[in-house]
Amino acid sequence: MNDVKQFLIDQGSSTEVMYYDDLFKKLNLLESALQLAEVPQIDFNGDPVWLLGLIFLPVMVGSKMLSIEFVVANVPSPYVAGRT
Repeated sequence: MNDVKQFLIDQGSSTEVMYYDDLFKKLNLLESALQLAEVPQIDFNGDPVWLLGLIFLPVMVGSKMLSIEFVVANVPSPYVAGRT
């Protein structure tokens, strides 16, 4: 697994979304690590988006290590993400 130095936290969101092409694949995460997601999320236009799954990843926040649940969606990201 690769480290990401920074990422955007949308404090208005109820879920943390990881975009499949823009980040999931770039982190070399395995699809076998995804857990089943049985309900769709609603995108910015109000349309349902079926998820590839859920993944829990360790995230360092300050000096604390937290396990954060991300939903993985195979849709284009409205943001630009990358490794630094």
